[in-house]
Amino acid sequence: MTEEPDQTSAVIEATPGGAALLAWMGGSPNFGDAELVALTLDCSGRNLLKLDVETRARGRREYARVTLVLTDMIDVSLAGFSRQNVIGGLRLRWATDRPVHPTHSCTGLGLGDIEIDLKPCFGAFGTIRASLDAIEVAPETYDT
Repeated sequence: MTEEPDQTSAVIEATPGGAALLAWMGGSPNFGDAELVALTLDCSGRNLLKLDVETRARGRREYARVTLVLTDMIDVSLAGFSRQNVIGGLRLRWATDRPVHPTHSCTGLGLGDIEIDLKPCFGAFGTIRASLDAIEVAPETYDT
């Protein structure tokens, strides 16, 4: 069995705000050792996956809070969430079709066209299926 090609860059490029994330990361997405700090599911507000990410793209350590804004029907399979949730990586791919459960019909929501795979390292890992509405990057500055 061959592994499917990594679609992470393509999904990021196709998402509003994705170009800013790729530029901040030096053109190549790397989420190894990122920390999942929050997953907010709010039926009347914004659904957010927040990660603290580090890059060395410009020869020095830089940090940012990266927020994935999720929409449509959201499926979550997450294990191990604790006080510290370092992920071994993050992989994005276009979701494949799946049957619609009868209780999900007539909601007016799509099934979600992206699968987010959070690789295990220490703490939380799992998958999220949703539509990716936007990516927000907020660089962090630390006084030394």
